[in-house]
Amino acid sequence: MEEIVIRSLSHENEKCRKHGYRNWVQGRILARGIMVRPNWEHPQGEAKAAVSKGRWYVKCPGRICDANIPLDEMTQLVFCTACLSIENDHKPFHVDWGDVGILKELLGERRAIQQRNYLPHRGETYKTLKEENKLLVNGIYYGV
Repeated sequence: MEEIVIRSLSHENEKCRKHGYRNWVQGRILARGIMVRPNWEHPQGEAKAAVSKGRWYVKCPGRICDANIPLDEMTQLVFCTACLSIENDHKPFHVDWGDVGILKELLGERRAIQQRNYLPHRGETYKTLKEENKLLVNGIYYGV
């Protein structure tokens, strides 16, 4: 089985890769004409890393927000540029990556990129993925 490559923000956004995640975040905030500076020195709270169609992201943990925040595997802190992490006092969240090796192995069994999903914010677990993978036919999950 070939090793799965889960695409990341750095593949999607040249500016982020060139200038760094924090500068990318600040640029997105300033582009909206808002003068908020994320408090990177004092992060609080946690957001679980997820995968959708083979791409890393986290769902903003704020109750008033439903934004997806793209991730790079090097990202340890995230800040929501949609809600400005207002419920978190403008502080970034720690990223809970879980076990990336197991996740890549489980999703690597799925041939179709559209089926390389892991959504912990919807209650999915590694066990859920293992059960779904038992139903794969030639690397494709047809559901039940």
